[in-house]
Amino acid sequence: MAAVTALYHLKNKEDAQNQSIERISSGLRLNHALDDAAGASIVSRMTSQIKGLEAAMRNAADAISLTQTAEGALDEVSSILHRMRELSVQSANGVYTGQDRQAIQNEVGQIQIELARIAQNSTFNAVKMLNGDFTNTAFQIGFQPNDTAILSIENVDPTGLGEYLTKTDQLRNSSASFMPAAAPIAANNKAAFQPRISESENLTIYGNVGNVTIDVNGGSTAKEIAASISSRLSETGVSATAQTRMNVEFTETTAGQPGKTDTVSFNLYGKNTSPVLIAANVAFGVTNGRGADLTELAAAINGATGKTGISASLSVDKSTMTLLSDDGYDIVAEDYTLVGVTGPNMVVAGADEKHAALANVDKLSLKAGTDPNSVQVSGEVTFRSPFIFSVASGRHQI
Repeated sequence: MAAVTALYHLKNKEDAQNQSIERISSGLRLNHALDDAAGASIVSRMTSQIKGLEAAMRNAADAISLTQTAEGALDEVSSILHRMRELSVQSANGVYTGQDRQAIQNEVGQIQIELARIAQNSTFNAVKMLNGDFTNTAFQIGFQPNDTAILSIENVDPTGLGEYLTKTDQLRNSSASFMPAAAPIAANNKAAFQPRISESENLTIYGNVGNVTIDVNGGSTAKEIAASISSRLSETGVSATAQTRMNVEFTETTAGQPGKTDTVSFNLYGKNTSPVLIAANVAFGVTNGRGADLTELAAAINGATGKTGISASLSVDKSTMTLLSDDGYDIVAEDYTLVGVTGPNMVVAGADEKHAALANVDKLSLKAGTDPNSVQVSGEVTFRSPFIFSVASGRHQI
């Protein structure tokens, strides 16, 4: 019995000695679960976290590499877009001929092709980054399931760049023609007396941020509608701008009065409520088809821009003039008069942002000294958002 007891104690001492030797040789306090069961559990959990963090660090490095690759491609995209902008500004110069502008357009076409190539061929590990497919991609950058970073890269293909737009072009109801068509008004009537939306209605905007219904009062101008929409930008993600354009040209003189110059006058309203008289000499066209020269008339309108908020620009042959209210005020020309010459009518049409040709939109001929001798053109509201949205109207179709 004494021998068994001695052997038991010897075994315990040997185990303790072996544990001490193992700790010294490994440098670890815990080499087995039996050394400290609770401590071993903690060590196992922390080891798992460390391994997860190491993998997360590799994932983060991959994400950084991907974004750096995408950044390099986007730098090229930015350079192309800057060049397109430069060419568009250059082509707007009046000194260039149609052939010159075609050469500029050819370059734009070539760099558009290059832009499309970059969008379709920019890849990282065979994953396309710039064609619109790389959306809501998660990067695991921590050991917890929710330790993720979400990255989306928008489509930079020429067909995908820009803003989503919805316009109020051709918005009509049974009682009023809204825009862009011109409509006659009685002589001496002002814009305030001829509202373009005759009845109150509501617009419901379905944006990426949320949905909002906006009340539009009867008689609201495009400027007022755009301001109401933009004031709810934080709730919808959709803003709006307003512009009003009116194209003007003159018919030919009657036979026997070729190329005569005479004075054209009318009252012009934009942001102003009091009449601003526009009067200028116009060299009218003749029956052989030569258009009128509207240079002096455009200069007179531009001289009053500070009062009306309306500017005028001429076509290349100076026979057609486009009036622009960049704030979306209604444009009203009232009491068109002409001294001496008979025959020429002032032909007016609403125009959209692309400066539609007079032949492609509704027109109205103003006649000196008889009705109709006044006209009102309302604006166009453009809804804008970098994300897809929709707009519904209670009375109109948008």
